[in-house]
Amino acid sequence: MVGLLDLAARHACESALADRLAVILGARELPGLAALKAEFAPKASPVTDVSIPPPETGIF
Repeated sequence: MVGLLDLAARHACESALADRLAVILGARELPGLAALKAEFAPKASPVTDVSIPPPETGIF
């Protein structure tokens, strides 16, 4: 239960999660936290390597 509250609060998906839980419970199933995290937690985006060359000293 605490995991569901944490998931909803951290990812601002309270309404969507509540709707999904209603469907799961309506089917008389138990919600799986891992499956709900996979569905609602944001996917990690790859980190882009950015290279910024130093300015030439002659322009100062």
